[in-house]
Amino acid sequence: GPRKQNAQRRKEKESIDKYMRKGNIIIGAGTYINGGERIVTGPNSKIIIGKNCAIGRYFGCASITHDLKRPTRSNEHIMHLQKEADILIGDGVYIGERVTIKEGVTIGDHAVIGAGAVVTKDVSPFSIVGGIPAKHIRFNTEHEKYKIN
Repeated sequence: GPRKQNAQRRKEKESIDKYMRKGNIIIGAGTYINGGERIVTGPNSKIIIGKNCAIGRYFGCASITHDLKRPTRSNEHIMHLQKEADILIGDGVYIGERVTIKEGVTIGDHAVIGAGAVVTKDVSPFSIVGGIPAKHIRFNTEHEKYKIN
């Protein structure tokens, strides 16, 4: 009923507010994340998720990762090297369950990311992608906002 819906909305808002306080993560109005997410930024990178996105469970994205020049610590170095690059997700993007988005990726408006995909390269607006690594399958020509240029 309405009481349960309000409690769920409050829980989602608290989850979103928790991320937004970090400053490097911005989530647009109307976007929801179904739970189990891991969203991580570094001090010099950001993650921006647009408005009205639908994001499935166990979504993961990190704008900071290990740099392959020195991905682990060693006898000479107590710390591995890191690299950072922004992640930008457009408006109205539908992301399936267990999707991973790698650093530096931009996803265009109204794209669809299939469940289980690992997105390593930019995704065009209205593109449907899937797989590991994610590959273009087709354009979502059925979308009400899709227009042939």
